[in-house]
Formats: sequence, C-alpha cells, structure tokens
Amino acid sequence: MELLEQFRARYPFPLDDFQLEAIRAIEGGQSVIVSAPTGAGKTLVAEFAIHMALATGKRIAYTTPLKALSNQKFNDFTRAFGAETVGILTGDVKVNPHGRVLVMTTEILRNALYGSGLDDLGYIVLDECHYMGDEARGTVWEEIIVNAPTDVLLVGLSATVANVKEIADWISIVHRPIVPIFHPHRPVPLSYAVADLAGEIHEIAEVRAGRARLVGGEPRGPDDRGRWYTRRVVDPGVLIDGLETRGWLPAIYFIFSRVGCERATDDVLAEGKSLLTAAQQSDVDHAINELIHDSPTVAESLLNQTVFQALRLGVGLHHAGILPSLKRLIELLFERGLCRVVFATETMSLGIHMPARSVVLQGLTKRTDRGFRSLSHNELTQMAGRAGRRGIDPEGKCVIALDARDGVEDLLRVVDGSPEPIESQFKLGYGSAALLLGTGAPPEALRRRIESSFGQYQNLKRIRELEAEVRTLEAALAEIKRYEAPCGDFQRIGRYRRARQEAEARRQALGRGGRRGERTVAEAETGRLARPAQGRAGPRADPRRPLDPRPSCAHRRAPAPRRRRPREERGRQADLLGHAALLRAARPGTRRPRAAPSRRRARAAVRPGAPGT
Repeated sequence: MELLEQFRARYPFPLDDFQLEAIRAIEGGQSVIVSAPTGAGKTLVAEFAIHMALATGKRIAYTTPLKALSNQKFNDFTRAFGAETVGILTGDVKVNPHGRVLVMTTEILRNALYGSGLDDLGYIVLDECHYMGDEARGTVWEEIIVNAPTDVLLVGLSATVANVKEIADWISIVHRPIVPIFHPHRPVPLSYAVADLAGEIHEIAEVRAGRARLVGGEPRGPDDRGRWYTRRVVDPGVLIDGLETRGWLPAIYFIFSRVGCERATDDVLAEGKSLLTAAQQSDVDHAINELIHDSPTVAESLLNQTVFQALRLGVGLHHAGILPSLKRLIELLFERGLCRVVFATETMSLGIHMPARSVVLQGLTKRTDRGFRSLSHNELTQMAGRAGRRGIDPEGKCVIALDARDGVEDLLRVVDGSPEPIESQFKLGYGSAALLLGTGAPPEALRRRIESSFGQYQNLKRIRELEAEVRTLEAALAEIKRYEAPCGDFQRIGRYRRARQEAEARRQALGRGGRRGERTVAEAETGRLARPAQGRAGPRADPRRPLDPRPSCAHRRAPAPRRRRPREERGRQADLLGHAALLRAARPGTRRPRAAPSRRRARAAVRPGAPGT
C-alpha cells in the first residue's frame, strides 16, 4: 500500500475506480487487461507497472505497434525516470538496450522471446492490445502472449472492444490467470457532427432526425446515381475556417492516404491563411531553425520544405513518410499550441499523445489490401477518441466530412453501431515458421505453440457451441420419436400424404371428370375461339360438358338426356372413392389396383364393325 500511496501522490487529480482496480491487481501479482476508451487514462496503469518493476528490481518491456509511438513513450519515460533507466529498441533506433525500462515495438519483443529472451524480465506492457485484430500484424501480439514466460506479468491496454472477457479467458489458459477490467465511459463527453460539401456543420441529432439539409447527401434516384459535384468532399480550407469560427481548434484532420494529406497541405498553402499570431510564428521559426541546426540535411527534402512552410501557417503533416525527427517537432508544436491543425493518417490515432479539441474524418471509406471498405465502429471510436482534452475541454467534437459517394444511412450505421469483437488474425508466415524452427524445440512442442493461438481458441469455442446445438436437436428428435400418434403410424401417414399429393397433382393436370387435353366451356379462357360440335348446340346443350368434335348425323336420334346429379354431390363421391384408394395404397405390401378402362374405350371395343369383332 505504501507504493500505491507514493504513486498516487505524484498526480494532482484523483485516480478513477478502474485505474485503482488495475493497480491493486498488479500490486497483488496478477496480470491485467484494461479495456477503456481512448483518452480515459490507461497509460497510468502502465506507469504503475513501471514503478513496481523498479521497486522490485525487475525489468519491464513496454511494447507499442508504431515506431512513432515508441519514440514518444521513450521521451516521456526518459523525462520521468531518467536517461540511465530508459532504453529503446526499434528498427531505426537503439538506445540503452540494457535499461531497466525498455521501450520497443512488438516485432522486436517477439523476436527476443523466440531467442534468448530478456534478462530479469518481470513485466510486459502490451499497449494498443486491440491491434491483435489487425489483419496484417495481429499475429505478433498472439505470439508474444503464447511465448512469454509464465512468471512474467502481462499488462494489456486496449480500446473498447466487445469480447475482452473472451480474450482474458484465452490468456488465462495459454499464459497465466489475468484480470479483465472493462470501463466503457469517457472522461470527456464526445459528440458527432456532419459537414456537407458546402462546409456547413450539422449536429448528428439533426441529421438522424432528417431535419438537416445536407449538400451532397440527397437521396439517390432509381438508377442509384446522385447529383454530380465538382468536389467529392468539402474543401479542407473551408472546413478549417468553420472549425475556427466555432472555436473547435486545435484539430486532427484524418485523411486515409499519404497523398491525400499532402494534397490537403498544398491546398492550405495555396490559400495562404495563417492560424497563428506573429509571436507564435516567431516561436515556430525558432523551433524549425533548431531542428535544421541539429540536422542540416532535413532542409534538403522538398517534402520537408513544404512541411516547414505549412508549420509557419499553423498546419502540420503527419504520416509514415515523414522523418521521425520532423514528426517529433510537429508533435511538440501541437502540444504547445503552435500547430492548430494536423493532417494525419489513421496511424496517428494509436496512442500518440496529441491532445486536440476536435477531430475531423474525411469520409468513412478506407482502402485496404482487398479494396475499399467502410470503417468499423471500433476504428471510428479509436480516431474520434482523440478529441477532448481532459481538464480543458467540456466536450470533444468529431466532425465527419460527408463523402458524396457515401450515403447518410451508411454514416449513421457506423456512428450508431456497437463495439465489434476482436477476431483473431493468426497466420503462420515464413518469418514465424523460421523463428519457431530456430528454437530447436521438438515438433510436438512447436505444434502445441501453434495450437495455442487465439484463433484456435475461438474455433474450438465455435465447435463446442455447434456440438451443443447438435446434441440439443438430437434430444428434441428423440423426444418427438417417443410421441405416440393417435391416428396411426407416422410412416403410414407420410406415405398417405405423398400419395395424396400425387393424386391431387394428377387430378389438376387432367381436370376432374374430363379426359386429358379436353376443356369445358366454363374452363376456356376469355378471348379463345371455340368450335362447337354440330347438333349439340341446342337448348339442351350442357356448357359444362366437353365439346364434341364429331360431326352430327341427321338420321341419329338424340339420346334422351340423363338426369345429372349436382356437381357438389359428384365431387364428394369422387373424394370418398379417392381417399379409400389412397388408404389401400398406403398400406405396406398392398399393390395399387389397375385403372379400369374408360367407358368410351369399352364401347369402342364392342361396337359392331370394329376391328377384331
């Protein structure tokens, strides 16, 4: 408890309940995984793990998915714990690799665990743990959890996901018991707005109620084509002016491509409007000159010169193509309030400390390796969570720039959606296979490692659910078979129904009481031409009888009309005879009686002069 009180005294604000719960679990020697919204203060839990490691003489590995985030954490921890304590290992930087606090990317830690490991390692912090669902790199997180020594405590920090309990159950099986902590509430409320092509900003409640007139969001016609517009989304300069008018700066402007970010920066430079005062521009020039003095080659790049010009206007550019030193300068200027807008790609939403009052998303469609797709609700909340500075802003704002190709219904579907669960993306690539074989473990041990993945756990869980469903259906079927039908055997009833269906189909095909191919006058369609039989068209002709195509004979006497029973009576008698025949046919071992010859064929057989008589 003394360590907890010392740690709590470092902060001027009280700790949240979920932070205290996670801290007490770590202090008690338990692993934890914390799922909370972006900006809720999950990093504070990791900082307590660092204090525990330093107090117990253990080393701690702090992993991040991005080099930029690793560089930022290295600078923050260096200021907090000293340069002799903190080190960093990435693909570009290697500083103090034997430090007690080692910041690294996830791939570096994965490779170390496949090798000799890290000496005196007591804690592993997995920042942005929800990245385990990433299609390209999610496998690395699973490999770290499976291969980590069981005496090492895991501290997972994840954004809000739907299945954090499932992840905790899997980690408890393959590594050691872990405590799941779920905190869905944001410390700063977040509200959404929509910007149409004209630059007008509408609250999401007005859009949801249909009271907002969105330019570019008109209903599509039957041919699924909307109106044609010169621009697909609102001009960034126009939208930035709207944000400045409402006092919603500083802002992070997310665009899902490097080219799009650079194009937006060029548009702002072409307009030439500055967002800084003269004193602020002087401070920016001083920071740029210091960077050029330390690294003279930075000013040689044409892209970097463009970034410097934009920074003098209060606009920054942040994506993977920018040099780390220049990105660090942009982050520092943004924290100091000397950079009012930053055009950034989606990677900037992953934990980089750049507090903003508002966030802008240029559309909700992103390009992946498999083509274009809409953002998920988790991705939207990850980026929107950067809006709202704790203790500064009463509310964060997320403005979605409406894309003319997207509909308002798609936009509302993403905004109003629920958090999606993390699905395993485990794939055994060539690099992982080589690292596994390099360990020298027997094939049985390698197989167990592969089968310990989160994907295998989810698949086995689905298989068990299907097996339980099959058992439930089999039990229901057995219960049905035990039921005694009051009217006979089920199999006989089934045969009777099939025979009745066949008889009904045959009756409809032939017509009741008629021969194949013949139609009565009442059954003839309207507009059809009918040739009445000669000598049968008198007043005694019955329209219900089939028309006789034979020519009339003058010398033949017309037969006396027979009394015909009502049609309903004849139909009932036929139904009774048919049911009796079907019942006889349904009995097992009973042969179907041979159909009697028709009356016309019988008369033809005994007519005088017929062949064979």
